[in-house]
Formats: sequence, C-alpha cells, structure tokens
Amino acid sequence: MIKAIKTYRTGCSQPTPVGSNVIAMTVRTPNKPVVTISSPNTLLSTTAIQYQWYENGEIINLATAQRYLMTESGVYKVRTADSYGCFAFSDDLPNAFTGLYDEEIAGQISTYPNPVKGEMVLEVSNDLVMQGVDYTVVNELGQSVITPQKASRSNKINFSGRASGLYLVRLSVNGSTVIRRVVKVD
Repeated sequence: MIKAIKTYRTGCSQPTPVGSNVIAMTVRTPNKPVVTISSPNTLLSTTAIQYQWYENGEIINLATAQRYLMTESGVYKVRTADSYGCFAFSDDLPNAFTGLYDEEIAGQISTYPNPVKGEMVLEVSNDLVMQGVDYTVVNELGQSVITPQKASRSNKINFSGRASGLYLVRLSVNGSTVIRRVVKVD
C-alpha cells in the first residue's frame, strides 16, 4: 500500500496535513519456469498459460507449446505467462541437444558401474567400433570434462577426483548420438 502525505507550513503556526487518496497495489511475480529434458532432444517446461521458446536469445517461430523438440545445438530457454499475463523466463539450458537418437545403436553400448566412484567402463560393440565411435563427457553445467576420444571395444573412464553429481557420456557415430547419464558419488 502506498500513502503520500505532504505538509505545508503557514507562517510559524502548526503544519497543516494534506492527505492523498490511498492506492492499493498488488505486485505479482510469476513463478520462474523450470525446463527439464523429458526425452532425447525434447524440452519440457513447467505448467503455464502461454509459452514461447528461445534459442540463443532469439524467439523460435511457432514454438509456443509446453514441449519443444530441439533440432540443433544452442542455448535454450522458455518464457511463460501466468493467468494474470505476467511473464517469467527460465534459466538458460546449454548443450541439451544430443543429435539424432537411435535405439538400435543405444543397445550396442553399455556403461558400468553406475553410480561410479572411480573408474567406469564403457563397452561398445565391434560393429560400432568399426564405424568409428567418438565419446565425450560433460558435467551437469554442459561443460566438457573429457574431450572427444575415439572409442575402442572396452574403454575406461576415470571419474576419480571429479566432483560428485550428474555427468553425461555422449557417444556419436554416423550422425547419431547416444547419451548415458552417469552419477558420480564419493
């Protein structure tokens, strides 16, 4: 509530108060939307009345649904509106695009143990090794912690000395990408 009062002095006598109308204002702050990855390359926003998706700070035309299917790498976010017409932006979500996903390829890759304390094993089928598989590891902020490597049949990835949390092992072969989520524990 805002109330303004101004006082005037008439000569040396007592101040004479002059009041204003009282104006009640309600300031609405909408909830910040949260974006999650609901399946490979699919972003999902928390519930709202309206949605507008952005890539690299630019509006994505016709991307006005609660879900958005990414088609390329970029930094994504969503602007939502509540029932009062108040807008809020989600946090930026970098490096969420995983490329084309292939179930057949995913079945030829295994990672263990998960969760991992020290060393994790990444096994790749001979067929994929022959086609040339690359892998990289990124942390939950999307930062590369292991630069791209050529995969062999059996690969050991050392997580010792890394912070606890979620990591993504990203494998690429012939334009398709497979992601394995790995949890590092102490």
